[in-house]
Amino acid sequence: MSVEEYSGKDRVNLEYLVKVIDDLIKKTNLIEKMLTDEKEGRINQYKELTKKIEKSEKETKSINTQLSNLKTKQLSSLSKEIEDSKKALLIIKERIDEKDKDIENLEMKISEVNKLFEQFKSNLNEEKQIREEKEQEIQELKEKNSELSIRLEEKEERLKQLENELTKLKEQLGSLKDKKENLTSKIEKLKEEKKELNEKLKEIEKEYKNYKDNMEPVIAQNTHIKKLLDESLQGKIYLYLLEKYPKTSNIDDIAKEIDSPAVKIKSEILAMQEMGVIRYNTDTREVFITEKKV
Repeated sequence: MSVEEYSGKDRVNLEYLVKVIDDLIKKTNLIEKMLTDEKEGRINQYKELTKKIEKSEKETKSINTQLSNLKTKQLSSLSKEIEDSKKALLIIKERIDEKDKDIENLEMKISEVNKLFEQFKSNLNEEKQIREEKEQEIQELKEKNSELSIRLEEKEERLKQLENELTKLKEQLGSLKDKKENLTSKIEKLKEEKKELNEKLKEIEKEYKNYKDNMEPVIAQNTHIKKLLDESLQGKIYLYLLEKYPKTSNIDDIAKEIDSPAVKIKSEILAMQEMGVIRYNTDTREVFITEKKV
């Protein structure tokens, strides 16, 4: 039976009931839509829907009271539709319960995810702290490495200086070795010369001894001759010239030295020249011995 077949008050009540059922269907669709929303929104909407359902049930009870005056057939048909609606609502509630379970599972998963996220954050903070410590250590190592690099450069520079000094010392050592060899050679040569000189010295000493032995009578004789020469003017002139030999002497110097007039000395010199003992230069007034004799 369609709605048009009802009349009067029954029709009005039926239209109202259809409207209520349509509202319930719309609300059911709304509930299904709400299930796809965010957790908190779905729960709030569910609570609101529950309130509306309770309100609808109250309205349904009111409608049932109103329908009690309707015909049995109409009421039976309407009751069936209401039962169908209730079944539909039960199905919706079951779906909502399933969704609630899904939400609970989702909440558990979210809780686990949150725990994992918190653990991840904690691990991340630890890793961050470890990284900061590592960066600090790296920075300290860089500073130490910089200091060591500077020290290494200084060591290398010092090593170069030492190598240069070592090269110079090697050169000096080579030069000293050469000098040592030269000196050794000279020393050996000097030793040989010393040996030769010692031998010559022995020979000279021997010759000197022989000379001394042979010359002592001559020396004694020369001493006697010198004494005799000192007693005469010509002897004094001859001894003076002998001391100056091989240099020449002037008559004036001779006169001054032996304290005798130059005129007198000149006559003695001329006499000595005639004997061939001395020579006299009349132009320069210089006198010299012709030959030095012992």
